[in-house]
Amino acid sequence: MNPIWSKQIKPQPQPLRPLFEDAAAEGYDMVEWRSPTVNGVTVPETDLLERPASAGEIRALSDAFRVAMAYHAPQGPLWRFGVLPYPEAVARLQESVRRAAAINAGILTFHLGIVLGETRTAAIRQGARVCRAVAPFAQDHGVRLCVENVFDEHSVATVEECEIFFEAVADPRLHLTLDTGHAHLCGCLYNMAEALGDRLAFTHIHDNDLSYDTHLVPGNGTIDWKRLIAGLDRAGYTGPLNFELREDALLPEIKQIWEDHRNSVHRKKV
Repeated sequence: MNPIWSKQIKPQPQPLRPLFEDAAAEGYDMVEWRSPTVNGVTVPETDLLERPASAGEIRALSDAFRVAMAYHAPQGPLWRFGVLPYPEAVARLQESVRRAAAINAGILTFHLGIVLGETRTAAIRQGARVCRAVAPFAQDHGVRLCVENVFDEHSVATVEECEIFFEAVADPRLHLTLDTGHAHLCGCLYNMAEALGDRLAFTHIHDNDLSYDTHLVPGNGTIDWKRLIAGLDRAGYTGPLNFELREDALLPEIKQIWEDHRNSVHRKKV
């Protein structure tokens, strides 16, 4: 089965058409839309900082270039689903689902938010309660909910925290977006890929050297990609390979890197 090749796009004040045109020309099957941020906080009312992008324009470009859509939920104090009062958290996550559905995105990735100290586990369970409440709403809108593993002060950073979340959710409609760079920084990447393989539905693929979340091209950091790919294969993951990069790289180059590692894994099995 051929991989679903995807990349995250972070539009700036510019025409949208070249973003989709370039993605299709490179051979991407999907793009993940992520609204711009100001000082780390998403401005959800404006998908472009200078010129609002209509959902209709995004849908039309997605259809025109035959590129499927995923969506990254807003970030910031207003979207910390484990900390906000329960009714507000539910409403905020539902709002994110509506935004995903408006651009025909079948996958919604979100963060639970920044949580420190002794309240961390309680906040993870609170976030799970919010997600469980929104799961039927998301299903009705054709959107798959995927919590992203993050790192440091962000909740759901380790395998153990992910397991707390999914145990509290107790709903198969909730999934994991595996962020390879975040898990590498936490020292749990390979374990997470296998231990939570049955929950894995989306990916944010990038590399780093353990010093910072640098979003490097695979191979430019210290992730053991052969080991990771072998773990994903054992977990049976066949979903999108979504690249979230801060370095310039064309899809043919990325494909070659990925396929070289995968072929190496399979040669070892022979």
